[in-house]
Amino acid sequence: MTLEEEFEKQIKASIDLEQLAKPLQELLSGRYSVWHDGRLYCIKALVEQVRDVKVIIRPNDHPPPHFHVLGQKFNASFDIESGDLLEGQIDTLHHRLIRVWHKTAIPKLQKTWLETRPGS
Repeated sequence: MTLEEEFEKQIKASIDLEQLAKPLQELLSGRYSVWHDGRLYCIKALVEQVRDVKVIIRPNDHPPPHFHVLGQKFNASFDIESGDLLEGQIDTLHHRLIRVWHKTAIPKLQKTWLETRPGS
C-alpha cells in the first residue's frame, strides 16, 4: 500500500473532525514531501523518542544502513547491523544506553530503513 493510499484510508475512516485532523497533522509534521509527479514520500522517520533524545532514519541517506541519534548536546550516527558509532560525538552514558537499546531494536531499525528507501 502506498503512503497516499494509507492516508486516504485514514481520511475515509474518519467519523469526526478530530479523527480527520490526525492524518493532516501527520502530513504536516515535517516527515513528508512530494515528488514532482505528486507522489508522497517520507523524508525522515522517527524511530524512537525518549525525552530530548530522538532516533531517526533519513530515506535519502547514503549506505550503509544507519540511524541518527540526536540530543541537546550530541549528534551521532550508528550502523544498524552492528550498532557501531559511524560518525559524530556522543557522551559515554548515552552511547552505552544506545548500545543496550540497539540490541533489541535491530528488527525495527531494519524495517524502517527498508520502508523509507525512495521507490520502495
